[in-house]
Amino acid sequence: MIESRSLVHRYARALYQIAEERDQVRRFSEDLALIRQLMEQKELSEFFLHPRARKVDKKEKVDKFLAPLIDRTVRNLICLVIDRGRERILPDLQEEFDLIADDAAGVARAELETVCDLSDDELARIRPRLEKITGKSLQIEQRLNPDILGGIRVRVGSTMIDGSVAAKLKALRQKLIEFKI
Repeated sequence: MIESRSLVHRYARALYQIAEERDQVRRFSEDLALIRQLMEQKELSEFFLHPRARKVDKKEKVDKFLAPLIDRTVRNLICLVIDRGRERILPDLQEEFDLIADDAAGVARAELETVCDLSDDELARIRPRLEKITGKSLQIEQRLNPDILGGIRVRVGSTMIDGSVAAKLKALRQKLIEFKI
């Protein structure tokens, strides 16, 4: 899986660099979103991932159905991925491309976990603090997680900020275990 993630990142990074040079980041992202949607269709996905499907047939389908809809550079990337037998990464290219684009724009995605939905006012008070900590503008996605018992838990990239009641109770439990009378 790690190898696959780094592969996806390399292809997405290369495509992003071209998109940025051409001022086509949004267009390429939309093209990759279309490819992702198509790969979510069972019949098409099975065809592209089938080991006996010939590369030439796969590229023929790309030319026939996608060429009129997507940028030529994106089409060429898809054909390169097919030539190298790495079709399994196609559905993941858009997400990785968008992460790279967001990072370049100084935007990060934050996953905010709470026990209950936060109001707009509560989010407005939390956002500046998190942006100050991360140094980035944040797109916050809120998720409900009753296991944290209270407080908030935030993940930005690989960084976790855990201000949950569950984490505090766990730390208190550990201190009690280590406490010697």
